[in-house]
Amino acid sequence: MSTAKQSRSRKSEQRILAAVRRLLVSGGLEGMTVADIAREADVSVGGFYARFPSKAAAIVRLCDESFLDRYVERAEALFRLDRWRGAHAEQILRAYLELAVETFRENRILLAEVARWSRASSDEHFRRRVAEFGRRIHAIIRPVLLQARGISHPVPGRAIDLGMIGVAAIIREVILFADERPDIDVDDDALVDEMHVLFTGYLAAG
Repeated sequence: MSTAKQSRSRKSEQRILAAVRRLLVSGGLEGMTVADIAREADVSVGGFYARFPSKAAAIVRLCDESFLDRYVERAEALFRLDRWRGAHAEQILRAYLELAVETFRENRILLAEVARWSRASSDEHFRRRVAEFGRRIHAIIRPVLLQARGISHPVPGRAIDLGMIGVAAIIREVILFADERPDIDVDDDALVDEMHVLFTGYLAAG
């Protein structure tokens, strides 16, 4: 493919992804069709399928570019083992929680729709990609916490694993699905503080 054709193809791909994002905001994933996306992006349905094999593939790409890859890159840069050697678990946890809350807040609409859809979707590639993201973040944070000071839990690795799962669950409820939990009134700074208390207390339990 020539450079000019590659450039046009990339622009069309970006229009499609932008269309998916707009349709997410206006109507959600469940009722969105490939025809809707193509019309919003001003491409033909054939033009859509020339770039993505399915709606799920377009959503995976949007997640990758808008959220997953950026989050992983930020986490890898922030949580280098040498940077945190000798640090207390409280410091590491606060940095992790601030990053997680900020990133999920920035991408709340996209992630809420993806979370809802991934549970019901029959697309195995999509479901695996969502699960893979959680494992990648886990693999970055876990070794940094394992070398931290201030952990007296008798089984540190297990406590870190369960604590991170707990954080993910809280963020889903409080940020992604806030509309479904009007009884919970907490801003992001307070959310970080409360999760910090929970997680540090759990790791310090001996």
